[in-house]
Amino acid sequence: MAAPVFRASLSWVLALSAAGCFLVAPLGEYEDAPGSAPGASRGGGNGGIAGSRMESSSGEGGAAGAEPMGGAPPAAGTSGDAGEPPVGPSGCASNEECVELAHGDPSHCTDAGKCVALENGVCPLVYDDEGFKAADPIYVGAFAPLSATVPENSVVLYPLRMALREISGDAFGGILMPNGKRRPIVLVACDNGEDSVDAAAKHLFDDIGVSAVLATLLPGDLRRVFERYEDRNVFFLSPVGATSAVAALDDRDLVWTMLGQPKDLVPVYRDLVEDLVEPYLRNVRGIGDRPLKVALLRGADAFGVELSSLVAAELTWNGKSIAENTKDENYRGFTFDGTLDPADVATELLEEFVPDLVISTAGEEVTRADSGLIDQLETQWGRLGLDVPRPFYVLSPFNAGDLNPLIDLLGAELVGTDHDATKRFIAVTAASAEDDSLQQQFAVDLRDAFSASNPDTGNYYDALYFLTYALYGARVDDPQGTDIARGMHRLLDGMRFNVGVEHISAVFDALAMDGTSIELDGTLGPPAFDPASGVHVDPGAVLCFGTSPGTNNVYVAHNALRYERASGSFQGKFSCFNDFF
Repeated sequence: MAAPVFRASLSWVLALSAAGCFLVAPLGEYEDAPGSAPGASRGGGNGGIAGSRMESSSGEGGAAGAEPMGGAPPAAGTSGDAGEPPVGPSGCASNEECVELAHGDPSHCTDAGKCVALENGVCPLVYDDEGFKAADPIYVGAFAPLSATVPENSVVLYPLRMALREISGDAFGGILMPNGKRRPIVLVACDNGEDSVDAAAKHLFDDIGVSAVLATLLPGDLRRVFERYEDRNVFFLSPVGATSAVAALDDRDLVWTMLGQPKDLVPVYRDLVEDLVEPYLRNVRGIGDRPLKVALLRGADAFGVELSSLVAAELTWNGKSIAENTKDENYRGFTFDGTLDPADVATELLEEFVPDLVISTAGEEVTRADSGLIDQLETQWGRLGLDVPRPFYVLSPFNAGDLNPLIDLLGAELVGTDHDATKRFIAVTAASAEDDSLQQQFAVDLRDAFSASNPDTGNYYDALYFLTYALYGARVDDPQGTDIARGMHRLLDGMRFNVGVEHISAVFDALAMDGTSIELDGTLGPPAFDPASGVHVDPGAVLCFGTSPGTNNVYVAHNALRYERASGSFQGKFSCFNDFF
């Protein structure tokens, strides 16, 4: 098959309300949690989408931890590779024996009769506290962005932990296999920073022997890890998005993704600009008949490069392509590859170009507080006193992954320089479920369970449920990669069930019957996987900004418009400002 990062994101994006987009980590980049070391770990969408590794965000946690069997944590900036795992006396007979030898630390008795620590410097966390003591648990790796100081405070891990508690906690105790034995799921959480991935993969595959991996990884890391360990027959489920390279992997149906790929969003950008934005700028914003001047901000990571290239090839304005608009001097493009200073880009745009429309397929360089391009453009625009309308912005799923800096900026402009500021900003995002009741309930439950959580991480919660039911649906006592893939296909069509604790018994009963399949609906909506590739297909959506009546309090309207691929049109109730849709 083949088998993406931010739906909201890598997911695809991190949004601000329970009905919003999803953390498609490794999509956006997020600031460090209080008490964590700045930049300690980079990882995973948003959402979705697979994109730049993200810094640990508020409540997000970390990379290195205690070395196995009680060693010291690795120094900051090191990979945390603990070397050979500690072993106990040869001939261990049970996990419980190994845990006792390790003074209670999570440990595993291998088939070779050696005690192996489940935790090490790059995989510092194991959940839950009781499952690893069981006789025969199912080991699952879980990559996530983790900080060095507080790895357990991870917004990516919170929804996984909640789902695990529901599935493997006291109520159900794990998965009842065909042989009548109950097997709890044990999650081994590993940092997905670039200095940690290889060592973490070695620990998961060589030391522990996991059956599956929840792979919140950049596209290149996912491909490399899969190809290195392909012979192990391990199932990979990425909670985030894919690129075309991941989607085209010859992976024997072993790589699936919960979110889509860049090409899903290309028609959204194209038709949004041509059908809605350009007419709005000409007829409402006062551009009139003169040529429209557009700046495109490109990303440089794997997902961003692919999204940027595909969008650039499809965009038209002034009735012309990018190449034609370039000849007419109505286009400027910039690629944020780590060497480009947003302040310099802002200066060039204001002194040499003065754009009417700024389109972003880039990341946090655009929306970052204080030093991001938008902040620079808006600040310098006011200082220069330009007598033309401020630009309209179409933001990317990456930018939608962290809207807090933009909301702060809009709030300041509403009471100062631009009373219509919210009428100039929209974003392309992955589409959330048309019926968001399950997402709303998830958000409430997650906040009650983890006060520092983010409600738009439903793709992670869904991922563990899909994996659990695929393990069960395989109907073998020791399911491995191809068995789990077969189980995934049983979740795509049939009687409808929801993720969540209320339906667990009913789903198990349905899947226990040979030849049956179900439709497993998640917080993301129905299972919109391409069964041939395992990649989620996303219709795409548009979010916008508004203000509460009588106030300058900015809110985000998610799914303000949904893109209908069959008709090539937008549907919805766009309520943020008039005369746009």
